Amino acid sequence: MAGADAYVRHLFPGRSRARRRFAVYRLFVSQGKCLIDRHAFNAGARAFDFESQALRDIYERLGAKGSGFVLLLAHVGGWQLALPHLRQLSGDRPVSLLMREAETADVRAHVRGDDAGFRVIPPDAGPGCVVEMVTRLQRGEIVSIMGDRAYGGQTVEVPFLGAPARFPVSAFAVARAAQCPVVALFVAKTGTTQYRIEPVLFEAPSRENRQSAREGVCAFAAALAGFAERHPDQCFLFSDIWS
Repeated sequence: MAGADAYVRHLFPGRSRARRRFAVYRLFVSQGKCLIDRHAFNAGARAFDFESQALRDIYERLGAKGSGFVLLLAHVGGWQLALPHLRQLSGDRPVSLLMREAETADVRAHVRGDDAGFRVIPPDAGPGCVVEMVTRLQRGEIVSIMGDRAYGGQTVEVPFLGAPARFPVSAFAVARAAQCPVVALFVAKTGTTQYRIEPVLFEAPSRENRQSAREGVCAFAAALAGFAERHPDQCFLFSDIWS
């Protein structure tokens, strides 16, 4: 609740406490709808349509160059529901997810079927996971990393919704090491069974510029702020990244 209120306070400065509470309520309802959609899809009860031409164009552009890239996800809209759709778009190109694999295979098959079929790289493997990510990216593969929660990793302070906030730097640091671009992915729920994928392409951070990874995080935070302003009920940070 405190994390959601921090987001609402920064998105809507000057609102009364009662109006902020109502905004938090709308935020939780919106997240509930996205979670229900996700489980309905995993159970085979409902299909969903994705407007994804903008992402297809980026995939084709980078695929023509043979370039691997970091797919930067955020806890917004239907990001989990979009994972099976992303697997279809990637074709034969392998996709790896940097994430903690806490559940058993049986649990993943029934509860987290949306990430089935991806290679999972555990972040607690230390420097070895960084080497694996860079190697895969340099082979032309796709590596997906969460861009809005650090989970204990290194962060940098950048402007976000009018105040300094801390975001993880890992995605742009890995992209700088691999010399590959970053594609940030925002997935907005636009109807009962409709979603729109809104990608943002960032060029590879410069190796010569030691601040290039931080500059990338700053650009991502600006893009995330733009999504929050367009879809205020679909940004599920739920963590006070300003404190």
